[in-house]
Amino acid sequence: MSITNSLLSFYSTSLNKDVKIRAYNIGNRVKNIVLLLEPYGYHSENPFGTRILHYLSQLDNTLIIEPDASLGIPVKIKTEVNDFKNLKRGCWYVNSPYAGNYLTAFSEIVKYFLEKYEIKNRIYVTGASMGGWGSILFSSYYPDLFQGAISVDGPAFFGKSFLIVERNLDVLTKMTGVDSETTLQYFKDMIETLDFIFTNNQLLKTIKVEGNEVTVDKSLFSRWELWFPINVIEKARKDVEYHIIVNYFDTTTLLSDEKLHEKMMKLDIPHEYIVFLGKKEASHFTGIVDGFKYVAYILKEKLASNK
Repeated sequence: MSITNSLLSFYSTSLNKDVKIRAYNIGNRVKNIVLLLEPYGYHSENPFGTRILHYLSQLDNTLIIEPDASLGIPVKIKTEVNDFKNLKRGCWYVNSPYAGNYLTAFSEIVKYFLEKYEIKNRIYVTGASMGGWGSILFSSYYPDLFQGAISVDGPAFFGKSFLIVERNLDVLTKMTGVDSETTLQYFKDMIETLDFIFTNNQLLKTIKVEGNEVTVDKSLFSRWELWFPINVIEKARKDVEYHIIVNYFDTTTLLSDEKLHEKMMKLDIPHEYIVFLGKKEASHFTGIVDGFKYVAYILKEKLASNK
């Protein structure tokens, strides 16, 4: 089956800038569109789609669009590990008064492609890690655009203890599968980016640690909580399909997704919850790729009627 990989550009009025888009066209026609959301660190020059395209290559007549989800700012990290080089800070797919309105901008991109290819059906959004987080946000805020969301190893929330990376370094290093110094730099950069996006770098200044207890300014942390998928899911419409996929050995993400699953059950939101036995080593960073085996199964079944 023929696959073309193109780099496109879209001018977003919401961001007031051009957004680069990787477009993977599978087959000879475009009958379906899938929005692919990147994990933290990836961007148009270092796309995530190339890592998982072998799983999705059987989605005939499908256009997969992967907009650049970076802020354009390099991740602050010095390492010899190739997978952690050439990374850029991620937008976390929210509307931020400090970083920009990426949620709105990406919805504009989807509408553009729907009109261009005269697609009348709602489409699917899928993503891994930060992209899994984003898939819940997009499908909940824009149910008229999205038929379903498929999250792969996407965090549903962050606890306050997560803000102290050093305390969680052993667990986080198991997630990355690389040396502790690279892991430390990567997650500290991520937390600093989140703080910039949500509070313009104000929350981390308020952290206090007493024994095992971590406290922060509640009003500032509430700005983070507003965008947690476990809270955004309360907006979910019952005619949107949700699929939550997570590696059993990615224990930190599994814990948050288990809470999301429980909340969705309580709210009577229809969904599929898949816990798969992935790799123990580098549990998160292998899980975000291997989980797309299940994404492929889901999409192949769901898109079959549109061929």
